Amino acid sequence: MVARAMRERSDCSPSTTHPAVHTLTAREADVLTEVLAGQSRDRIAVKLSISPYAVQEHLESIFAKTGTSSCRGLIAYLVGTQYFPRIGSAIGPDGWFAAP
Repeated sequence: MVARAMRERSDCSPSTTHPAVHTLTAREADVLTEVLAGQSRDRIAVKLSISPYAVQEHLESIFAKTGTSSCRGLIAYLVGTQYFPRIGSAIGPDGWFAAP
């Protein structure tokens, strides 16, 4: 599924970085966390105590900031720009990649 999304979003190469990914609001980050956990828009709305329409608004803002247009494309973008470049890096004490 991620491979298909990466083909659909051809600029998701590991060398592509989008600086706007670091300008997410706290609520956008909450929505993104739930998307990455595989939650549906309705489940995200219930968990965050907001309407499904508000979730969609946050998603559209995230898509605009990352240059994507769907959750599948967003995940492919994040895998391509945040995960793949770190493969082979040292692992930090928190179990995630250590800072470069």
